[in-house]
Amino acid sequence: MNKRGFTLLELLVAVAIFAVLAAVGYGSLRTMVDVREQVTAGMDDLAELQKAITMLQRDVEQAMPGRGIRDEYGADQPAMFRHVAGTLDGALEFTRGGFANPTGQARATVQRVAYQLRDGDLVRHSWRVLDRVVDSAPYTAVVLRRVRSFTVQFLNDQNGWQDSWPMEESREKPFMKVELPKAVKVVLDVEGWGVIERLFVMAHNIRQTTP
Repeated sequence: MNKRGFTLLELLVAVAIFAVLAAVGYGSLRTMVDVREQVTAGMDDLAELQKAITMLQRDVEQAMPGRGIRDEYGADQPAMFRHVAGTLDGALEFTRGGFANPTGQARATVQRVAYQLRDGDLVRHSWRVLDRVVDSAPYTAVVLRRVRSFTVQFLNDQNGWQDSWPMEESREKPFMKVELPKAVKVVLDVEGWGVIERLFVMAHNIRQTTP
């Protein structure tokens, strides 16, 4: 019976083959791990986007007509409007209903909120009170990251789109400051997703047009 062992050359060949197989296996495993991480990151980004759109829709569609506020400087502000200057420049601010109060706190069931693009993040400001004072700082939370632009348009009673709200007539007719548009169109340009457009019909307008 031949009991000859492996020669040095045979061992070197075996080691070389094992090294090649190990390298191929590691490369495949690394690729699978990378793909899994990309898929997980994509799912997380999609979940964040869906959550942000849902929150924005919930707030805007519950906007309430007839409830303007006084800001921290004592100035009257419309029920809904778009800031054009100041610390909230570009923000969409409005009063919304449906502010849940499960613990029965001594507060209203309506809430003042604002959405603003700030340093690439879409943030949501919310105030605990409607009529603010100087030290009424909002609670601010990031709802969507990597946002390149945030634009808003308002559908007026003549079914025309405008970039500002309230309508110009409200300067001569102050009572119109408590009115809301028929719909609000929000356009977000989000890195990795592109341009996303959503149309939100005001709840009060749905009630008025429902037979």
